[in-house]
Amino acid sequence: HYIMPSPAFTRPGFSHLFTSAAPPEHGRNDTPKLAFYLFRSGEGFLDQHTIRTSGETDPGSGLRVLTRTARALPNGRFGVTLTHTPTPVGQVPLAYPSIVRQTVRNDYPLLTCREMGLRHLRLPMADIQDPAQNGRLQILRSEGVELTGILTARTPEELAEALSETPQLDSLEVQVAKADLGRFDSPIETAIPISLAQVDPSERVALKQHLRTRVGFRVSDVPDHPFARTVVSIAVWESPADLEQLIVQDTSGIDVSLDLVDDDAENARRVAEASLLVACLPDARLFCQPYLDLDRTMDVHSGFLDSLCNPRPIVTVYRMLNTLLFADDPSWSLESTSPLTIRSDRRRLLLQTDSGDGATYYDLMGGRRHESREVADSLYLGEISL
Repeated sequence: HYIMPSPAFTRPGFSHLFTSAAPPEHGRNDTPKLAFYLFRSGEGFLDQHTIRTSGETDPGSGLRVLTRTARALPNGRFGVTLTHTPTPVGQVPLAYPSIVRQTVRNDYPLLTCREMGLRHLRLPMADIQDPAQNGRLQILRSEGVELTGILTARTPEELAEALSETPQLDSLEVQVAKADLGRFDSPIETAIPISLAQVDPSERVALKQHLRTRVGFRVSDVPDHPFARTVVSIAVWESPADLEQLIVQDTSGIDVSLDLVDDDAENARRVAEASLLVACLPDARLFCQPYLDLDRTMDVHSGFLDSLCNPRPIVTVYRMLNTLLFADDPSWSLESTSPLTIRSDRRRLLLQTDSGDGATYYDLMGGRRHESREVADSLYLGEISL
């Protein structure tokens, strides 16, 4: 049995849960949250799909693409870094029609992960150790999502102690200060794979007064080490195109940490480019951050969700590419970088390029499929059957 709110309205007082100004009409017109649910049943499971309408009644051109859930994407390799608390809890103040304060849990961040069909979440160990947060995370885990816990450690003994607690995780990322890397030169017995990330607080960035901290290795500096995976970072001042170097070297076991910028259109392009390239890296995973906007910090970034937990365009871009890349094809190879083109045994995908007659076009920001190039003003992907 599923009990859920009406898809036809939002409650004004509820917007007090968010770190933002109220939506239009004092919270009564939060249209990006309007949607309906579609359920598809299979043997032993029931998949829930969120179909956003944003209050629109015009069906528009093209066919809406119904993307897959995490359970239906066993080969999916996309994820996000939960820079914010997975499920924040707040109180709705005394306001009509209530005469008491109401404690409310904000599940929008995790529900949007489910909507995108993400197979991987990267998050601090503190979230796993918090019973309230871990309870929600384990629900996603039961639906096919894999959890990667982030642990900062200065010695192998700290890492071994964390592993001995056998948390409800699928992999562990150990973040080590650059000065301490030499201590982690021996393998550690563990039942789960470990990713190694370097923390370097000495990154000098043009036009920035203070040094910045890089978490992960540069693409050009992937080291040899005894752990299963390596975290590679693509900072805001770097391009996802740098990942081509790892493809040429046939590097495996890479976790790509992609930083987003403060521009929706640029973020859509960054995520699309990184997604296609990561699909060509053996066993690679892609984690993007921030998940929610960072709009009151030294470095401002737009995330997947704004401060009202409403989706930005990259939610649709990521959701579409997640299904298009990993629903059926087991492996992809890089064919060209100009235009960016990848191929499998059955299909060729071209980013933002006229693919000629017989091609299918996917409007990545609109979430629709077209049989002709009607999406020239949007970020689109051309598909050619081989």
